[in-house]
Amino acid sequence: ARVVVLLLLLAPLLLSTAEEHSVCEHCKHPAWSWDTVGNMAFTHTCNTSGLWSDEAVTVLSRFPMVNIERFMGQHKACFEKHRSQWGPPGGWLNKTHGTPACSYATNDPAPVGCNCTVEEAPLGLTHDASGVFVEDFALAAMKQLKAKNPNISTIFYHDSARMWTNDQPGGLGRVPTQTTKYWNPTVFGAHDKVVSQHPGWLLRNSSGGYVWDSYANNHVFDMTQRDVQTLWVSVCLNATLSGYADGCFADWSPSIVSRWNITNATAWLVGHDSAFVALTALLGNGTLIANGGINKNTNAFMIECFMPAGYMQIAEGVAAGKIVQARTNYYAAAKNPDVRDALAGFLLGTGPGAYFSGPYAWQIAQTWSDPLGIEDVKRRWLPEFDKPLGEALGPALFDNSTQLATRKFSSGTHVVFNHSNNQGTIHWADGTITQGPGCATDATKCISCSPPTYKECH
Repeated sequence: ARVVVLLLLLAPLLLSTAEEHSVCEHCKHPAWSWDTVGNMAFTHTCNTSGLWSDEAVTVLSRFPMVNIERFMGQHKACFEKHRSQWGPPGGWLNKTHGTPACSYATNDPAPVGCNCTVEEAPLGLTHDASGVFVEDFALAAMKQLKAKNPNISTIFYHDSARMWTNDQPGGLGRVPTQTTKYWNPTVFGAHDKVVSQHPGWLLRNSSGGYVWDSYANNHVFDMTQRDVQTLWVSVCLNATLSGYADGCFADWSPSIVSRWNITNATAWLVGHDSAFVALTALLGNGTLIANGGINKNTNAFMIECFMPAGYMQIAEGVAAGKIVQARTNYYAAAKNPDVRDALAGFLLGTGPGAYFSGPYAWQIAQTWSDPLGIEDVKRRWLPEFDKPLGEALGPALFDNSTQLATRKFSSGTHVVFNHSNNQGTIHWADGTITQGPGCATDATKCISCSPPTYKECH
């Protein structure tokens, strides 16, 4: 099937050019097998200070699937310019909590001597403007991974509602007033071109003004317009044209239209769904991942806050033929599950197309002693990923009288999950055991939903 879509050439970005696109023929369906847990693992990450080091590539290329987050490389120049001022302890890195840009000090003024400005901007807009954008850094990172492992499936980040541009204002929503006009470090070249060349494609509220989404004072795609749906689809397709991307991660798939004060919310949601359907078809064997749970309009979804006892959602996705990314909950602070409990829960629900990730940040953690974040990259590949698993001998079985769920695998590995305290235990075929701590003994509350029993510790 061939469809006419708007082609956004990455360099230069010409929004007025239309080209005929075929279904992506080289987009790879991610590899998956029962052999080991590593064959059903993924990670979603990036390096904000530049491209991957060789050591990072060696680890990341072991994953069957890697999502590249939108922050990739956005502080490259600042990191290079001020790297010597990060350490030893007490240096800038401590104030910026690991962000390579010294201008992003948390609850502190920028360190003395810091003169970093936004880099992802047209040349001349800021002191450090590079003319290089999210698209460029993400594809360069994927190229590194493909060079090491041509069979890896690489996923390009593209928000399904919010736009990332140079004109995002400060002082609105949850973004405090900024000291500089161009403060947003994350900019898609394609999005920024829309602002200057096609402002009519930006969503407006009931008063006629621009919608600024409160997440980061973002413009929003006006998905009621067919041209805008085509634009959004094309940004992802252009990434695949490079040969380095096999699909896209559509962030904010369950968009909250109620906070935009618009009169055409239903039409916006219909257009949003239509764009998903069109892109999924055009990706062929590639992958369109919607966050926020199973999505009827895509061939994949991410459980962004996977809790160990929620394994039935994985099983349901597998049964529906979807690719499922289960990312262990990262947002609940002290209530986050232990990765060992989460892995046990994942194994109860896994099947062809299901992938697991621990509770790791969207970007690698960098410290003064580990400025390239190698230790964070290494910990994403758990030791358990190398253990033999074998095909499941059946679905997970739940015993209401004992509150235990169990599952066995052909290698001899078997999993026991105790729903009374959310504790997972994996008995590996080699005789070793992986056991999580489950709920803390002082947990005061459990939320129980069935079937089967689902409990979260509080």
